[in-house]
Amino acid sequence: MKRVLSLVLALVLVLGMMPTAFAADMTGAQHLYDHGFITGKDGATVDAKLDVNAKLTRAQLAALIAELNGAKEEAAAFAQPADFTDADTFQDWAKPFIAYAQQNEWMNGYPDGTFKADAEVPAKQLAAVLLNALGYEFEYATVLETAAGLGIVVEGDALTRGEAFEAMWTAVSEVPMNTEAGLTLGVFLGKLEPATHV
Repeated sequence: MKRVLSLVLALVLVLGMMPTAFAADMTGAQHLYDHGFITGKDGATVDAKLDVNAKLTRAQLAALIAELNGAKEEAAAFAQPADFTDADTFQDWAKPFIAYAQQNEWMNGYPDGTFKADAEVPAKQLAAVLLNALGYEFEYATVLETAAGLGIVVEGDALTRGEAFEAMWTAVSEVPMNTEAGLTLGVFLGKLEPATHV
């Protein structure tokens, strides 16, 4: 009996050291929201707040990548304009976020000099933005393979916001930044605890 009790106590201790918020049945959107990476808008549920079923646009991605990096307020107040040829078509709310994403080399434009703020985001673009934010170098032709090699699996030609949140959660919680410290972005920003190895 003592042996069984000891085993149960040891199991409780081990499980207690593991991150409890990483439940398998939670979505990337829920994780990002619960850990304060993204705030969303008014809504009764997290899915409504984060508009998970809507298609993700490039302008929205520019805002989200700033928010993921803990720079939402700084980006929103960024005064330097973007130098894309279609910058005059950007919605007012999007202008500073797009310029900030360009300044930080998280997002680039198209070969014709445009940004296409309202265009939907395909998997390759999201993978490129996430790898840029984490400091990795890559070839755009093989960016999906590079991302998958790091554990970020993303597919599709026009991602929903919910699909993008899954990849974003993996990027901030599981993939180390390409820095000497090798911390995940979530740990670096103080939003997640370092993984406990047992």
